[in-house]
Amino acid sequence: MGVIQVVATDIAELVQSIAPDGIGIYEARVLPASGGFHFEVVLDGLTDPRGAVSLAQCESFSRDMAALLDQMLLEQDTIWAGKLPAGLSPENYTIEVASAGAERRLRIPEDLERFKGQPIRLKLPGKTSDGKDTVTVRLVVFDRKENEDWCFREYLATSKRASRVRRRREKRAVRKAQKGGELSETAEGDAASEEGQGDVLRLGPQELADPKLKANLYLDY
Repeated sequence: MGVIQVVATDIAELVQSIAPDGIGIYEARVLPASGGFHFEVVLDGLTDPRGAVSLAQCESFSRDMAALLDQMLLEQDTIWAGKLPAGLSPENYTIEVASAGAERRLRIPEDLERFKGQPIRLKLPGKTSDGKDTVTVRLVVFDRKENEDWCFREYLATSKRASRVRRRREKRAVRKAQKGGELSETAEGDAASEEGQGDVLRLGPQELADPKLKANLYLDY
């Protein structure tokens, strides 16, 4: 069963109306479920450096949202009547509220200024010489915007997690080399990151607009 796209924007508007100060809506949608509907809301901590939201805040928001929905449905609120799914009742829906997470997907370029200085894991699309798709993974920190370019510095990850990632990539590179294949992910950023100085990556408007470009906050632990 698919997402009911027609109400996605309206649901975000609805849930934002009950969000407390400091809490934004990262994503909100309603899905058809067995015998009814399932609301999914992802919260964004606007005052937290990484946008974190606590479990208590998620639980409180879920209770407030249920109370609002029940009230509107029982009173047959005319303002929202055409924006909620037909057939919705106080007895046939569930709510799931979560935080966007410490390694959230970033919206590029909108989120770059907000998370300036935070480590980011970029997946950069590319092509091999024979036209095959590749993905280059880089750990970076957004530094500044210069004219139309967004400038990043290499991030040197020193955690145990980063060491495990590097070892896995090295093993994968050896296996690929033995088979004579192309790397779909490369650790080329790891070597450059040892210096950690200067602009190592500049992305222009066209590159940032590529739907294949993926970016997530990186939790170095």
